[in-house]
Amino acid sequence: MGMFILGDVYYSMKNGLKWVMFLFLLLLISGTVSAAATIDVYYTDSGNHPVAQVPVGETIASNIVVTGDENPATNVVVEQSFHNNNQWTNDKNYYTSLDGGNTWTKNPSTVTTRSDGFTWQIGTVLSHQKAILRWPGTPVTPGYEVMNVQLYIDQLLAGSDTTNLTITSVSTPSGSTSKTVAMQKTGFPLIFLVLGLALLSGGLIFSKGSKN
Repeated sequence: MGMFILGDVYYSMKNGLKWVMFLFLLLLISGTVSAAATIDVYYTDSGNHPVAQVPVGETIASNIVVTGDENPATNVVVEQSFHNNNQWTNDKNYYTSLDGGNTWTKNPSTVTTRSDGFTWQIGTVLSHQKAILRWPGTPVTPGYEVMNVQLYIDQLLAGSDTTNLTITSVSTPSGSTSKTVAMQKTGFPLIFLVLGLALLSGGLIFSKGSKN
């Protein structure tokens, strides 16, 4: 009798362990959490209009926006990475806003830079709260840039986004191409100038001969 009881206990524990392992593997495979926030990334021009192509020398801004949904989210972290083949200048300052852009903080301690991007540790995002990270920059060479962002909530991936930017060479304004300027007419043909000099010279010689 005792052997049957032990067998039943063993069988129950074995089945329970299977379910625990199944749930654990399912969590590892998915690696995501039901999003309590969304993330967007895009570029804007000086008028705050979204852009996907700019010429060399035009200052633009890169933007990451995290928006909370109906439920608050805790331990919110953004990982940013990029790949490009061009060079930038004036791109070392970061600005964050936790109230949808009403107030800004320059170079906050929540942003930690790396050689291939940065980490933005937001913390808690309340219901319908909008957190923004923005940094300006000026491309100095033509090329392209691809930026990727991942949103983590409680160390689980909750969302991601990607954007692309094309940097073109500075175009030459219409009508600014240099042209050869033609010689202007003086209104006095060269032949008459030669004749005038000849007559003047002949007159001088004639005048000199008549005196002798």
